[in-house]
Amino acid sequence: MILLLYRCRSGRCITTPIGINTMGKTPRKIAEFLQLANPAQYTGHCFRRSSVSHLANSGSDLVTIKRHGGWKSSAVAEGYIETSVQRKVEVAGTLAQASKSSSSLHGILAQGCTSTHVESAVPSAGIKVNTHDGAVTVKVYNNCTFNYADKDEI
Repeated sequence: MILLLYRCRSGRCITTPIGINTMGKTPRKIAEFLQLANPAQYTGHCFRRSSVSHLANSGSDLVTIKRHGGWKSSAVAEGYIETSVQRKVEVAGTLAQASKSSSSLHGILAQGCTSTHVESAVPSAGIKVNTHDGAVTVKVYNNCTFNYADKDEI
């Protein structure tokens, strides 16, 4: 049994243990209260997925996540993890910092494109991600091979 702080019936709330079945019905009741579509689809299983995602997004290692979920397989544990938008922005910020501080990436040559320099190649629209240090725009270049070279070699 899980001990929660309150259980309310007939307008009266008391401290009492709540069993696994009552706990499993809670997401459905919340979905009904919020008037979400298909509230029956919200089961106790969402607690498992949410808790694992929160652990992962707060920096817990895979061993901790596997123990929490009772999994032996890393692949199964990773399947339960939903990456938050905040975590995606943090990763984009880390990649942006790495590219700014890298001394070996002074210049970029693109071969197989209509242009010899990446700055003038035509990319796709791109995705802009705002971080606390600024903004990072991710663009996709199709049918190009990128060769990284020192600035003096270009």
